Formats: sequence, structure tokens, C-alpha cells
Amino acid sequence: MSNNSIVLHRNVVGETIRRVLLASACGFIATTASVAQAADAEVDGLDQVVVTGTRLGQTGFSTPTPVTVIDGAAMQDMGITNAGVAINQLPSFRATTTPTTNGWGSFNVGAQVMNLRGLGASRNLVLVDGRRAPPVTKEGTVDLNMIPSGLVQRIDVVTGGASAQYGSDAIAGAINVMLDHSLNGIKGAVDYGVTDEGDGEGWHVELAGGGSFADGRGHFLLGGEWSKEGGVGTCFTRSYCKGGVMISNSRNPASGGIPGLPANLRFNEGGGYFANTNGVVTWLNNPAAAQAVYDLFGTRSITFTDDGTPIPYILGNPTGGLSTVGDAATSGMTFAELQVPVERYATFGHAYLDVTDNLRLFVEGSYNNVDGEVIQARYFNGNTKFSEIYADNPFIPAALRAVIGPISATPSGTRPTASTFNLSILGQRRGFSQSEATSYRVATGFDWKLGERWNADGYYQYARTDRFQSVENAVVTGAPLLVNQPGNAGLSNPNSFAYLSWALDAVYDPADAALPEAQRDIICRATISPDAALRAAAAGCVPLNLFGSANTNPAALDYAFRTLEEDANITQHAVGLNLVGDVVDLWAGPLRMGIGAEFRRDSSELVHDQLANVFAYFQNYGADYSARQTVSEGYIEANLPLLTDAVAAKSLILNGAVRYADYSVSGFGGFAQRNESASFDATTWKVGLVWEPLDWLRTRITLSKDFRGPGLNERFAASAANFGTVLNPFTGQQEGPPQRTGGNPQLGPESSRTTTFGLVLQPPVIPGLSFSADYFDIKIDDTIGGAGGAQNIINRCFDGNQDMCALVTFAPDRSATEIASVSLNLQWQKLRGFDVETAYTLPLSQFGDFAGTLNFRLLATRILESASSVFDVVTENTGATGGGGPAKLVSTLFVGYANGPFQGNIQARYIGKGTMNANWYDPSDPEYADLLARNSNDTVDDNHVASFTTFTANASYRFGRDDRYQLFGQITNLFDKSPPSVPSTSAPSSATWFDLVGRRYRMGVRFEF
Repeated sequence: MSNNSIVLHRNVVGETIRRVLLASACGFIATTASVAQAADAEVDGLDQVVVTGTRLGQTGFSTPTPVTVIDGAAMQDMGITNAGVAINQLPSFRATTTPTTNGWGSFNVGAQVMNLRGLGASRNLVLVDGRRAPPVTKEGTVDLNMIPSGLVQRIDVVTGGASAQYGSDAIAGAINVMLDHSLNGIKGAVDYGVTDEGDGEGWHVELAGGGSFADGRGHFLLGGEWSKEGGVGTCFTRSYCKGGVMISNSRNPASGGIPGLPANLRFNEGGGYFANTNGVVTWLNNPAAAQAVYDLFGTRSITFTDDGTPIPYILGNPTGGLSTVGDAATSGMTFAELQVPVERYATFGHAYLDVTDNLRLFVEGSYNNVDGEVIQARYFNGNTKFSEIYADNPFIPAALRAVIGPISATPSGTRPTASTFNLSILGQRRGFSQSEATSYRVATGFDWKLGERWNADGYYQYARTDRFQSVENAVVTGAPLLVNQPGNAGLSNPNSFAYLSWALDAVYDPADAALPEAQRDIICRATISPDAALRAAAAGCVPLNLFGSANTNPAALDYAFRTLEEDANITQHAVGLNLVGDVVDLWAGPLRMGIGAEFRRDSSELVHDQLANVFAYFQNYGADYSARQTVSEGYIEANLPLLTDAVAAKSLILNGAVRYADYSVSGFGGFAQRNESASFDATTWKVGLVWEPLDWLRTRITLSKDFRGPGLNERFAASAANFGTVLNPFTGQQEGPPQRTGGNPQLGPESSRTTTFGLVLQPPVIPGLSFSADYFDIKIDDTIGGAGGAQNIINRCFDGNQDMCALVTFAPDRSATEIASVSLNLQWQKLRGFDVETAYTLPLSQFGDFAGTLNFRLLATRILESASSVFDVVTENTGATGGGGPAKLVSTLFVGYANGPFQGNIQARYIGKGTMNANWYDPSDPEYADLLARNSNDTVDDNHVASFTTFTANASYRFGRDDRYQLFGQITNLFDKSPPSVPSTSAPSSATWFDLVGRRYRMGVRFEF
């Protein structure tokens, strides 16, 4: 079959599926909810499903900490083929790291990393079968791509602090993925998906089998899953995309601003960078000496045709930073992909043997691979050292040469102190980023029944992940900061490897001075430097002509663009032992206790290419580092019944837990790149009370102290160098000091206090109804994070903050020579709100001769406050769906219908209206006029982000003998709803909150034997 035939065949398949599913969407309304607290089981009785949240074996409704359960069978009914996708259906999660948010990324491309409550992926703990899942990223997070979705029995989500039960990282809660170990027979599935536009094609295949051995005393399970999801192009492949940009308005015409207007101006259509692949020269990024160049046509800006001929360039009004409005702008949205391609396979095996009636041994293993890739934006360079053009550059077009003056045939080998003008340019090559992770895990352990009252279990687990990340065509701009290397870092330093800068600084070869100009060789100035070391480092440099894309020499691009690489090896050894049982029978029931100890050793080793190790790429993974930590922990948990069948309470139960953890950390790296070690310990606790005054009413409250130890990457990530300028308040000058970023070995742990209280209702007057509402209040102290950038650091130092002054290195004249913008233990972060969950099962037979059952389930999260404090500056971001904040209200409603072999459901997901920035004021706010009059930076012309509702339809039908086959289909974003406008230089809306891809279809078949 020819390639054209293959493409045609795929298009026919995709179009057929789209038509079949879209036509059938009108023929049903929903079935069982895919996200439920094991609805049917717990509606009929509170004590039928044991879930996470305690080590003592209680149910989701009876635990003091709220627990939400995603049923694995319902996941399949919804056509969900990835555990991460299922979890992100819950309103309490924020989808910050998924294939639809990686469009500009180069780290962990294609990963499904969970972010509970939006507090950060490192602040929720992921468990598999109750055991801590090993990290698969250098940040210490878990990629849910690694879990075969077809083997998921259920997923328990503890939406409250759980450090006392499970250890570090569980500040926001814990996610426990429970796998099905009891499969007998063979089951599998094949399905295909495609978008309404015909892109984003995806195939998914799963197969698993299990059975008994040793006369029924043993059981084995083997399963695997493969999926390949295609990419989706930029937003301009969608009709809703009109470009758009947010521009910072300086209100100073001399810098492109407009007086009298707010500080932030929103354009929902048009706009982008004042740069292109042929280069732009403008008065905004050039000194006054370049006026003859940028005002060549009286427009104060010029650009070039593909062959390098200068032509006028018309800047929009306003222009701010690197952005402008109007037709001449280059939209950054032409680069970011809406969905990156991801291919993955996940395998899992488990076997157990009952050695005796009381002792079971098990062994299990998994092997997984995830490969994601993305074509990045073009490299941009504006008013920096990497876009400077000097008067003796032979590539300068003749029309500019006429106003600059004659060129020297005998140029100096030393670079001039000032450039003639700068180019704002988008590089002729786009980076190709790839992230491939291969991980394997083996575990063995036991379950031992000790008499009638006690049970013991233990395990040993080893896991390793090899993650290779690379960026082809990463531009080598040179290292402004060289750690532990001699000499002054800079573009004339041979150790900086400033390939782009050396290639751009082209001159005539002085040896050809006697030849006619047309016969002279053009060389890189660095190759004739009086510094022999610089000449040696620049050997092989190929001059780069950026005036017109047609004039660019591919060999020069090969010289300036290289392949950035990072090879990470992440390992973990873990041992755990737990003992649970009834200690004594008391007046209201048995005192149940659990006690356990855990030990783990984590290590990370990262290796990079030579240029990365001196931070020579504009984009950097950082330099090599290696680190390890050992953690020893012990915990005790108790469940004390206080009342049972009393006048004031059907039951009253007190739950408490305490955990002690001891950490020892050592490694080489951090922003100073040296050997460091540290140790610390932490004690966490939790107290909960469950009061059941009536058979159908429960109330619950918990207080907890939780913690998170700094990750190895947060401590030892080697310093990368950022490029940028700061306004130094000590000198009043714009300066560009090298900036150290990266890990800080001196970090301490975070601690948090969490309060939750709520109620659970199952009123007998409405059979089949259950309702829960829970309030949560989380405050994190000593939050690990950035200090707000180099500008904030030097501003706070100027204000007298000595901690910030310690991060700045000053010259005698108070100019800044270096700023360490590294992670710190900051002040606090807090989040308050409440969760609501209700489910209702309605058999239609009670209304007469009707068949089937209707099911309703609603989950909602309302955020009351989301704020942080850094150096006594409090930032509120509640409802900032246009920025980094949480939506005020997120809800998911499932309405379903089931009748025999058929079931279908419709899911409605609602994101409440929000703001671009919770700290901005627009004309609808009473404070706006006063702030505008005071030229406040917190003003904007339109701060509103519209609400967003999408619908997903699913249907399935079982057929064949014993219903062993199932045909299923899904339509996501049923009505092809366009996202609300949230303009930026890179995206038309927020991929975290809104669906940017549009309507998608999936159809497949499952089988069981």
C-alpha cells in the first residue's frame, strides 16, 4: 500500500467514526458516572468499599478525611484510556502537565502529572496499591502514563492532608491507584480516536490475562497497554483562533506606550512579537546612534525581504516589551502546538501464592516507556548581546551601508564596545524537543494473618527510570555565567562557547584587504582575536547572515544550533512493614491500631552535553548533578470508638495518627555547584472525629500537620543562566548581570496545617441519594519557590531586606555583577474552599412499566481564597483563570441511563467566570479610576474571562455470549465549544482550564473470555 493510500485510508476511517459518533450522540443520555465514590456500592451501604485515607481499613464515607473514588469499570464505560485523564475530570485537580499543555515545553513532554488543588505536582502523593509510587521525573513526580488503564480497579483520591498516614508530599492529599489482581481469563480492547478537524489521531490497544495455579492457592496476572496519540497543530488550525496579545503599557510614548490608558492592554485579535525571520530594526530596541538605520524610511522601524532588501516596518500602537499589535506583528501562536504527540506502552505482572491459610507471598513487576515530542517556537532574540550588528559587518545591506558609512577592510580582532544596531529576529530553525522515559519496577512482599485480630504486611520495591531529553536545533548563545571556571564570563571568553554571537560578528578577513571587496572572505571576528584561547575556541566558526532568510548559510546555522541533551537516571529502594489489628474491646467497640515503619533511598544522577554544562544554550536543562537521600519513617494510627447506639449518637469515632521521618541528603550540584549535605527530621500528626447522630447523617472533622521535604532537584539542580536586564535601584541604571538559577542545598522542609470538616447525608426519604459537603483550609509555611525574579530580589534588597541582599553580588559602584535567583523557603501559601459531591440512583420501574436506571452525580469545588505571601507582599489569585490561579468554581455533572446491555452518559463540565489577573482592576471595579489616575501597574482595560461549559457523550453496548463483547464510543466537547479568550504571546486561551482542541471522537471494542 502506498503512503498516499495509507493517508487516504486513515482519513476515511476518521471521517467514518466522526459521522457515526456525532449521529449517535443525539440518541442517548447518560449512564453510570465515571467519577464516583463507588456510587452503587456505597449508596446501598456505608461499609462495603474499603478505600484510602487511613491505614485501618475504613470506607470512603466513614473516614474522617474526605475520599473520592473513580471506578475503573466506569472509566472504561467513559472511553477513558489513561488514568491521568480520568483523575483530571475531578474538579479538585488542575491539568497543568498534560500533552495539551506541553506545546512550548521541553521538560517531561507528553507526561500526565497530577496537580491536586493546584498546589503543585510535588505536593500530592501518588500511591499504587497503597505503596508510594516511585518518581519518574527529575522533579520527583509520577507520570500516570506509566499505569495500564485497563488494569485499574479504582482510584482513591484523599482530598486532605495525609502525611501522617503516608509521608512526605501529601500536603494536598494522596492519589491511590488500585490495580485489579483477580482477573480470570483474558480481556482486551482496541479503540481509535480523531478530532473533528481530522488531526490528533490516536490508537489504543490493551490486553490482559490471569488465572489460578497451584490448585487454586496461587493466581497470576499479566497485562499491557499501548497507545499512540498524534499531535494537533497550532491554534490557527482552529476557526476560533484570531491571534491576540496582552501588552504592558508603559504610558510613555518614548517607549511605545499610550498615556492615559491602563497599564495592561488586552487585544483579543492580532498582535505578537515585533520580530520575524528576516529581522526587524526599530527605535524601541536600539540606541539613539542607530536612528539613521531604523528611520531609513521615516517609520522609525525597518524590516527586510527574504533577499535582504530593507523595507518599512510599521509598529502597532501601543508596543510594550517585545510585543506589538497590528498586521506586521508575528504571532507567537503560530508556533505552540495544541497537543503534542505521545506514544507509550505500559506492562504489569503480578502473582501471589498462599503458602498457608494465613500467609500470602507476592511478586510483581512493571516495564513502561513514554515518548513525547514537540516542535518548539523559533528562537527569539531582541535587545540582547546576541542580536548586535557592528559597523564592519559585511552582510549589512547596501541601503543601510549608505547611512552607516564605509566598511573597514582591516577590521580589529577585538569586538567594538558598542553595536551599531540590534536585530529583533526569530531564528530560521525551530527546536525539536523529545522526552523519552523508560522505567521498570519490581516488588515482592507478604500478607500475614496473625490470629483473629491482627494482620501484617510488608514489601520491598526497587524502581529505576532512565529519562532522556533532548532539543535538536537548540541555539548556542554563550554562557554569561561560568561556575567554577577561570576568567570573566562573557562573549569574548573562550569558555563561554558563544557560537551564535561569534557567528553574527562577521568581518572581512584582514588578509584579503588588498583584494576587491567582492573577492574578500567573510570570517568570524573571534577567529582573528588577539586572544589565542578565543581563536582556538572559535575555530570552525561560520559567519551567519541574518538579513533575509534566503541569505542564511545552512552551515552557519549548523554551527550556531546544536543538540541539547540530558540523560537522567532515577532510582529508588523502598521497604515497608505494617501491623494492623484490634488491640482491645472497649465500651463502644474495639480500639483499632496500626503501626509501621518505612525506609527508602532515592538517588538521581543527571548527565548533560558539554555545552549544557557551561549553560551555553539559550534554553537550558542545567548542568550535571548527582544526589541521594535516605528516609527512615515510623508511624502509628489509632481508631477509638467513643459512642455507639447512644442517645446523641449512633456512633462517635476518634481517629489519630503520628509519623516521624528522618532525612539524610547529600550530593553535588546546586547553584554553587559543590558538594553539600544536610539532614532534618519532621513529625506530623492528624486528628479526626466522625460523628453519626443518625443512621443517615454523618459529620466529620480533621486537623492535621503535614510536611514536604525538598526534592533532590530543588536542592541540587545545577545553575542555569538566565538572560535579561534589571533596573538597579542603587544606580538607577538598566543592567544585565548574570543570573544564577537552580537548586539550593540549604532548603528546609515545608510544613502545613490543614483543617477539613463536612457532612454526609443519605436520607431514607429519598432512597438512592447520597450527598457530601466538605470545607478545607490549607496553609503551607516555608513554601519552597522562587523569589519572584531578579528584579524583585534587587528591589527588596534596596528596601533593606538583607536576606535578598545576600543573593546579589555588587561591584564597588553598587552595580550588580551577579544575582542568585534560586529557590528559597518563602513565607506562606494558603487555600480555602469546599467540595460538594452528590449522587442519585433512580430506577425507572418505580414510575410504571419503564426499564432501566437513571444515575446522576455532581462534583463541584468552590475556592474561597487562594493567596501567597513573599517578603510580606500578599498576592491573591483566586479566580485568575487567565493566569496561574484557580477557578472559583469548577463542577462536573454526570447524567446516565443504563438498561441491560446498553448504557450511555453525558458529562457536563463547567468552569466559572474568572479574571486575567486577580490583582488587576478594570473599569468595572470602583477602585479603577483612582488607580488609573495614580498610574498604577494594576490596571487593565478588560479583566474578564468568560465561563466555559463543555459536554462529553459516551455510549456502550454489550453483546455476544455472556456479553463478552462491548462496542463503545465517545464524543468529547460534543458541541465543539470554543474556549474563552485569554490572550498571550503564545496561546489564545488557557490550556490548563479550557479545551483548545475542540470536538474529538473515539470508538472501540472490548472483549472478555
